[in-house]
Amino acid sequence: MANTYNNILKLLYNTYYIMATFSKKVSISVGSTLLFLFVNLPQVYNLTGNLLSLKLYNDNCPTNTGLIIHTLVFFALTYISMGKSTINSGIKLKHTIYGTLIFYLISSPAMFSFISSVFGNQYANINGCPTMNGLILHGLIYCIALIGVMYLPEGNK
Repeated sequence: MANTYNNILKLLYNTYYIMATFSKKVSISVGSTLLFLFVNLPQVYNLTGNLLSLKLYNDNCPTNTGLIIHTLVFFALTYISMGKSTINSGIKLKHTIYGTLIFYLISSPAMFSFISSVFGNQYANINGCPTMNGLILHGLIYCIALIGVMYLPEGNK
């Protein structure tokens, strides 16, 4: 009887632990998704372009230069947003790189074009230029991808 009781307690603890870590992963991913959406806004591309005296957004579409610069901006803001956490800087850098690579992939015109071909042209035009609905859908895809990456094993500690 005591063994069954211990097994039930272990199961409850494991369930609580998994849900607590899942909740934390979702919370972190939602915060990063808000940053993803902010950095991908046309107004932010235009602001960055004005600050750098470059054309980063053309005909409702980010230029290649704009995507690269905004990927670097996303990288910097993501790393800074981690602040002085208890995680060592190497792990923070690794997670920032993962998030930034996912940002670049999901923000690319090729991905917008692919999603538009699958779900309809309300998400991007024929050239892969995003609509606001497309940005929101890609933000959701980014959030799901980030949660998935967080479940990858950490490797050697």
